[in-house]
Amino acid sequence: MKKILLTAVAAVALLAACEKKIDIDVDDQRSELVVNSVNTDQTDIAVRLTLSRPIYGSFYVAEDESYFKKVENANVTLVIGGSGEMSAVRDGNVYTLLHHPQPGEELTLRVEVPGYEAATATATVPYAPVVENVTVDLRDTMGLSNSIYGASLKFTLVDNGESSDFYGIYVRVHDLVYRTYYDTLGAVMAKDTIDQSYYTYYDCTDYLIIDARSVEDILDVEDPAAASTYFGNQLLFSDANINGQRHSIELMLHKYTDYYYEDYEASAKADIDWEALDHIECDTNSTATLEVVSMTRDVFMYKQTRAAYSDDGLLGFFSEPVQIHSNIDGGIGIFGFLTKTRYTFSFNE
Repeated sequence: MKKILLTAVAAVALLAACEKKIDIDVDDQRSELVVNSVNTDQTDIAVRLTLSRPIYGSFYVAEDESYFKKVENANVTLVIGGSGEMSAVRDGNVYTLLHHPQPGEELTLRVEVPGYEAATATATVPYAPVVENVTVDLRDTMGLSNSIYGASLKFTLVDNGESSDFYGIYVRVHDLVYRTYYDTLGAVMAKDTIDQSYYTYYDCTDYLIIDARSVEDILDVEDPAAASTYFGNQLLFSDANINGQRHSIELMLHKYTDYYYEDYEASAKADIDWEALDHIECDTNSTATLEVVSMTRDVFMYKQTRAAYSDDGLLGFFSEPVQIHSNIDGGIGIFGFLTKTRYTFSFNE
């Protein structure tokens, strides 16, 4: 009851603060050039160009058209380290610059579209994060076959004290499943293979790297650690509280997939005689990869504001609209880089 009362009081306070008159000229809503270019040091630089849609008013989008109009007549160039300009090659509205970014390299993007102001942005490629002492403890997975649900993943992040750094943590799971169907006589009816990869969820409680922004967590007097606990598959944080330190991080993983029951109807062998089926045997080969990512501040802010934009909690509902971070001069969008340090482990029986 106490939590419900506090939440109601917070809601009233937020509503009282929301009274503001906003004048909007619906007729003066010109489309803006939108640049989407987040890159790694392992690939060529890709730039996707579209035009924004008006926030207010109505418009028609044909069934075979993209919701955002694609820009296919741009001139895109890249300046590397203040010299050595190169031009992009185009495929639809995707412009590729044949250059693998190098850590420490400063790159300047320029986009020219007829009828629009030239859009520019500059970014420096970050260095890969230093990760040590990676350990995985599978003892608390409740005995589930090929599961990391409840597993503990620990590692040490070695932060550079001479720079402001921005990080992301991901755990990518790759499942390769061989499924064999047997009839009541023990004969093989069919074989099937599932091959899929995805970022799994985890929780992490850490007072130094987790910045609580949820009203529900702040008001949760029954769980003091809630405000410093993250649950999701993309923990973003800065080194503001760990600058120059060796900081230990623990993730509690939440992946479990039962491929025996999953995806019957979508199976490639859906035409078999299910009434004659006796049992299915699964041979699973699964791995998980810890990805610790360093990113430019602009990419960090872009990812954070996009996550906040999709938040449907109490704070997101009553506060002012979230503005997605942009670092494009002469347009909107993002141009930036990230680098990854990876560690792969297996969790088969």
